[in-house]
Amino acid sequence: MTDEESTPPLLAAREGPDRLAAALPAAPDARADTIRAVRDRAEADPASVADALPGLAVLFDDEADTVRLLTAKTFLAVAEADPTAVPTEPLRAALDDEFYYVRGRAAQALGRVARATGGADPTLVARLLNGLSLEREESRERYAGALADVALGVPDALRTVSPDLADSLGDGDVRVRYHLATALAALAVAHPGRVEAVADRLRERLEDEDPHVAGRAAEALGYAGVDCDPPTPAEDGDDAHAFAAERAAFARDPDSSTRERLGADLRGGHDAVAERVGVPDEPDGPPGLPPGVGPGGRPF
Repeated sequence: MTDEESTPPLLAAREGPDRLAAALPAAPDARADTIRAVRDRAEADPASVADALPGLAVLFDDEADTVRLLTAKTFLAVAEADPTAVPTEPLRAALDDEFYYVRGRAAQALGRVARATGGADPTLVARLLNGLSLEREESRERYAGALADVALGVPDALRTVSPDLADSLGDGDVRVRYHLATALAALAVAHPGRVEAVADRLRERLEDEDPHVAGRAAEALGYAGVDCDPPTPAEDGDDAHAFAAERAAFARDPDSSTRERLGADLRGGHDAVAERVGVPDEPDGPPGLPPGVGPGGRPF
């Protein structure tokens, strides 16, 4: 039996939503188990799932929170590998989902697509910005990450919203602060004047408790040409403090060669730094259940 034959929903999804509906179990927990296998396949071999995404999109309307979340994770897994293969309309609709983890994953996938394709219209930007103030902490980081992706891929889309990005720089979640400082750094490369206008908010983050946030804030100020004197981080010998120290030095003396090198690292190294800052733990099931437990007490 081939891998594809062992995952019938993929075959059914390629034939359309009616065929997929007929292939799925009626019980929500069994349906979730089936889609979990699809999610696992997407994470292991995204290319083998990409052409089934249009058919799988109907699962964003499933009554089970777990199924919708696993569907969003499937779309995200493909978006991480081949953003151009991901249909965005189902993800945009999923930003209205009642389950905040589904909304967060949808936002994250849309950010990946925007970064790769340069496609981010004002409506999407507005939805992502709204998420910074309206979303729960568990998903807010993903909206901020999507805005960082937009800034890295199509900074023009954010050129008028630097005050909105700066307004959330003091968020209690370090991951939100890091992503927004990154978004402002990327925006400063393309539109330094837009970031100069929010320099005071960035200066407040120069002494952030997290060195990655402080470093990105200094980097943004350097790109924007704002005079500043960031504190020199303590020499702890770790990557985080080295990251901050290098960018603090750049902010004090933003020479062109360092600007070029840090700019390349900003575009190519953001994801690795974001992983060091941390990502939230997230269940596959609805809220109110212990970690690792799905509907009916079933493990996931």
